[in-house]
Formats: sequence, C-alpha cells, structure tokens
Amino acid sequence: MSKDEVVALLGRPSSRMQHPEDETRSAWQERWHWGDTLGTLATNAAMPDQPPPPRLWTVWFDSKGKVLRVEAPDMAREAGRDTPWLPPTIPPR
Repeated sequence: MSKDEVVALLGRPSSRMQHPEDETRSAWQERWHWGDTLGTLATNAAMPDQPPPPRLWTVWFDSKGKVLRVEAPDMAREAGRDTPWLPPTIPPR
C-alpha cells in the first residue's frame, strides 16, 4: 500500500517522523501518527528514537514509500501505565 492510499483511508496524519540517520538497523524510513496530543508531539520532538505511544495509530513506511507495518491504538496497554506524579489510588473502605 502506498502513502496516497493510506491518506485516502485514514486521512492526513497528525505528525510524521523520519528515521533517525544514526540508526541503520531498522527497515523503516518514515512513520506517520494519527491522534497526537501536545504531549506526544513534544516527546517525539525531544526523543525521536522512542517508540510511539500505544494510544496512536501508527504506520511505518519503507524507503520506497510502501507500508511496512500498521499499529492500531492499544488502550488496554495505555491504561496500564502509571503516572509518576500521582500517588497510587487507594480503594475505599
């Protein structure tokens, strides 16, 4: 599937990321996200080598612009994350 076909199915992505130049082990050259927030955009800008958050639709492309992989949001995995700035919840008595 080409980039144009992906845009026709999912619409324009909320962000796009190029493969880091210093990393040569991966086959992907570009990755597109749908569903970004300010937090995910800031994280991608500051730490581009991090994997995408599980709340995003993500599509990876090879050097020819063809889809390598598609990942749908995984809200169950996202819900299991702890927030470091909040104390753990205590069940009522």
